[in-house]
Amino acid sequence: MDFIVHMMGVMRSELTGVADLPFEESLSLQTGKKRPARIESWNYQADGFRKIRSTYIDAGLPAQVFNSVWYPDPAYDLPLLGIDFLSFGKKRVLCILDFQPLSQEPAYLEKYIAPLAPIKAKYPGLAGKMSSRFYDENRFFSQELAFGKFDDAGPVATELYPAFVEYLAEYVRAFKAATPETDPAKIAATRAAQAEYDQYSAERDPAVGLFSTYFGPDWAEAFTHEFLFSDSVPVPKGEGKAPGGAPGGNPGGAPGGNPGANPGVNPGAPAA
Repeated sequence: MDFIVHMMGVMRSELTGVADLPFEESLSLQTGKKRPARIESWNYQADGFRKIRSTYIDAGLPAQVFNSVWYPDPAYDLPLLGIDFLSFGKKRVLCILDFQPLSQEPAYLEKYIAPLAPIKAKYPGLAGKMSSRFYDENRFFSQELAFGKFDDAGPVATELYPAFVEYLAEYVRAFKAATPETDPAKIAATRAAQAEYDQYSAERDPAVGLFSTYFGPDWAEAFTHEFLFSDSVPVPKGEGKAPGGAPGGNPGGAPGGNPGANPGVNPGAPAA
């Protein structure tokens, strides 16, 4: 699990005050009700980050998923760091990596997103276009989103892993260079944008259907609204979900993150 090991190492070596962020025990680990699967999640906080969540789903060959989202303290207007790596069988690997912006203002994008351009340019296999079936790429996504779809695991080691290392390093650099906001109104606006992201994502994440299939609809709804997108509220039955979508959920799969899992086909680790 090179991806998870590296991310955890960066989190603990580059951030201060890292500590477990408690959440409902029943949501931290679950096994499939009808199909063989295991989902395990972790939640942390740190100085400058109110929440860093990770989840790993191990459903054997049919599905392997690693997902993580970093939520900065709202005194920092940084984008969220969104990570989604998925494999379905041996010949379908999907990778999404992005700084998920809280604003589309040009100055904001120039400050936080533009530095990703030379990194992304190194990895042509991650220059794909995300489907608009679930998500609106102009909302909570950046133009430097790294998106790849592979029919084998080779590019995971040659392109995705080094891109992941560089994106994570740039994110930490941007955080360390940032000056925390002191204006209560601006802090509140950033916090509200993070909450909007959660609601937007919870209503559109196709992974919710995967959770329901493996772990049951009641658990899936609790996991979605109480852990993944904890600032969201369920849409009343009958109102339906809005079209379009957002990240932090999965433009092609499901969230997860398991440093202790033993996956069969593992999009979270480069091929040997």
